Amino acid sequence: MPVQIKHNNGGSFYHIAIDIAKEGAQLFDLTPYVKGRVGDNNFGLQIDWYRQGQLMNVNGGYKPVIDGLVGNYSFDKNDNLKMADDASVVYSEGKPDDCGPAGQVTYYFPEQMFPKEGIFKGYLGLVDDKGNRYSGVDIWFTVLADNARMGIACDFYISKLEKAIATAEEDLKTAKKSMQDVVDEFTAKINDLTSRLTTQVNQDQAALDALEEKIKQDGLFTEDEADAFKKSIQKLIDTQVEDLKTLTDKVNSNELLLSGYNVCDFGAVGDGETDDTVAIQKAITQVALDWKKDNFKTNLVVMPAGRYKVTNSIVLPPYVKLVSAGLVTIESYLTNGATIQIKWLGDDDPDITGKGLSNAYQLQDWQRGYIIEGSRGGFSLVSKVKNDDNVGIEVGFHSDKERGSSNLKNVARSGLNNISIGNYGVGLRLNGLDLFIFNFVNMHIEYNKINVQNMYVDGGGNYGENIYFDRCVIANGDIGIDQTSGGYDMTLNECSLGLNKLAISNSDYSNNNITIIGGNLEGNTLIYDASKGSIYWLTSLNIISTNIYIRPDKASSLTMFKGPLILNLDNPYIISTLELNHPEYLCDEKVFVTYNRNPVFARTTSQPIFITERDNALFYGNDIAKLPFKTDNGYGKLATKDNGLSPELQAAGFTSSFKYTRSDADDKNWDWIRPDQKIDVRNKSTFFLELFGLAHLDSANINFAISFYDQADKLIKSKQFYAGVTPDKDKVLYGHTPAQPIPVEAASATIGASASCTTNGASFEFAYLGLEME
Repeated sequence: MPVQIKHNNGGSFYHIAIDIAKEGAQLFDLTPYVKGRVGDNNFGLQIDWYRQGQLMNVNGGYKPVIDGLVGNYSFDKNDNLKMADDASVVYSEGKPDDCGPAGQVTYYFPEQMFPKEGIFKGYLGLVDDKGNRYSGVDIWFTVLADNARMGIACDFYISKLEKAIATAEEDLKTAKKSMQDVVDEFTAKINDLTSRLTTQVNQDQAALDALEEKIKQDGLFTEDEADAFKKSIQKLIDTQVEDLKTLTDKVNSNELLLSGYNVCDFGAVGDGETDDTVAIQKAITQVALDWKKDNFKTNLVVMPAGRYKVTNSIVLPPYVKLVSAGLVTIESYLTNGATIQIKWLGDDDPDITGKGLSNAYQLQDWQRGYIIEGSRGGFSLVSKVKNDDNVGIEVGFHSDKERGSSNLKNVARSGLNNISIGNYGVGLRLNGLDLFIFNFVNMHIEYNKINVQNMYVDGGGNYGENIYFDRCVIANGDIGIDQTSGGYDMTLNECSLGLNKLAISNSDYSNNNITIIGGNLEGNTLIYDASKGSIYWLTSLNIISTNIYIRPDKASSLTMFKGPLILNLDNPYIISTLELNHPEYLCDEKVFVTYNRNPVFARTTSQPIFITERDNALFYGNDIAKLPFKTDNGYGKLATKDNGLSPELQAAGFTSSFKYTRSDADDKNWDWIRPDQKIDVRNKSTFFLELFGLAHLDSANINFAISFYDQADKLIKSKQFYAGVTPDKDKVLYGHTPAQPIPVEAASATIGASASCTTNGASFEFAYLGLEME
């Protein structure tokens, strides 16, 4: 059996998402996610393949393939990665079974895939049965001589260090005096100290050996005295070695602080009392200024562990990486505006490519990574002022004018990682202007009035595309994801979107897709609400293998989805205190529901309670008495709570029914209910009929009927359906016809239903009769 490597991501396998349509001609560095080792045998690398933000269908007879070179490498003057001449050629082709659902492909590396250490550089993709390459990308990652490591067990900065070593000789020939020179000088001093201490230890050891030999020859000391003296000298030597080791460990632990701009070097204190706003902004701006002067050292700004007081917005351009060295808490005292605003600086921005921004799409390497990276300790943003107008993190420009003329100054192909945001009016605000392919990973956005807010900003060519939340918590807010001002294409993978008063709000112009994969929707009062305002386009909400838990202490009713909305369900797991056997009970009449695989229902109590139906195109709620109708034989009657309505239907929430009862005077043994209402069926293609009812004393035979009319109210077609014999007595039942086509010339329709009983005194009640159309 192939062995898949796990890392400490909560025991889950690491998935790497790659979009082949939008990433461009880029060589992907997978070193932060996976490292091979010499002699690896069948470990698995999992890739989630996307095209333009949509998961690809990889189950069509394709096989994973990996093809490339393994060995030493170097970088040329243009920063291109080159493999050594003696690099080994390696190739591996998997099986169709390695291609799973939802774009998931596992690449199993066979035994001796990596014959030597260095790096692997090559192609990762798919081939068909004829060997034709279907899709793929170029990648590279490190091959170690020792154990393989994966995920956050890897050193986040290892690839930067390896690159620095590989290019050090060329850099030393051309570089000016810089911070790296200071680090090199400090390292040289440590090496010199190590050498001198080692020499001293060797000399002491040699002197000790000579003294011991002299003692044995001349008898200067007794043997016990000599042993005691030897032990005292050895203790001194051991102490020196231990001190040297401690010093080396301290140097290694401070590697990150030495490799970036430390905000403390610019005056930040991090004691929770001193205002550190200016110091943090100075460190960030210095990266841009040094880069602009062609004096680029690093784009890392490091914040050591501490509590940083902030009283004004900090502007963080997307080419600067803000990283933590320990747990960093940013305490905001702003009453409005964002604690951190991610956007370009303006005049202080560097010429990223050296040739203007005309070819930035090809050379925007600074985009490939996290803008705020909290994997070493994490970031926590907390508002100390409760105000609806303050924001934790705002991503993107406020306006097209603020961005400037070039849409290459975008906020894209980047992300945020391991950050918590709480107690704000808005936790995370996204401005959609040229915001695309943006990932949020391990975010905890909780206890804000609005946790995530999508904003509309006029202008721009890429508007809120491919926004991806991975293993995030968006909870305990008035609104989880607010689309009132704009609808984005979003994917939530293994996220917890729960305990919000409203999980997702809607915009009048939400022509977008939201996909929720796995994770849970728990304890929300409402999940989706589009009932307010005018709707010009619809959101498509796709829920795939997600737990939907309806908690009675949070939900005021069972209606979780309010349309207009297109709701696509793929194998959800629905949990409720009430009995559920159809997901449409959770929707109002303006939700169009489709499902790929059957929903699974579970109950948290055994109490036998039946759910009332939803509103329908024909009747008014659950009160059949509000609609005029005719009968064929006059034996069917209207039943109400005060006149014959069965207790079972009353307990299910119905207030009236059409009731047929068999009697000796009934020579027909059946009767029809035919509502007067004509239903508009224009622009509809398919339909089915449905009912709720109850048989008493004996089973009943049930029939449906429908008649279609054209624009001139001329009968086009009538059709009757035999629904069958009711299976249970004195129990509320649900039944429906198969889906059928609607005639293209039809403008309206009428429906009806009949019941037939063979035993005197037996009856059937129609509590609900409906026409569902698509």
